[in-house]
Amino acid sequence: MPTYRDIKITDDDLALDGVNAQIIYDLDVIIQDLTNALRESGLLLELIGERSSVQRCLIEQKIILLMEADARIIPGTVELTGATVGNYLLTGETYDFGAVELKILEDL
Repeated sequence: MPTYRDIKITDDDLALDGVNAQIIYDLDVIIQDLTNALRESGLLLELIGERSSVQRCLIEQKIILLMEADARIIPGTVELTGATVGNYLLTGETYDFGAVELKILEDL
């Protein structure tokens, strides 16, 4: 039996499976919650507008702390890497479901 259950949201709307809303479980719920928290925090908008490399590093640290604030994430396991300019990979470990990976595109 799943621990977490939620309705899947795609493009700011309910994802439908025919007539009914799609249900997601466990790791997918955690990823959706983290994505929503990141969007609602406004940190991505700050990151887009910031030109100072020092300030960008501070915003990146705030993103890491935001993810680690989730009780389902193991503190100290979160990493934010920038593979290419404008693209970030946010990874971490959950207590119960293994690795979490979020791809962040700066131009969202």
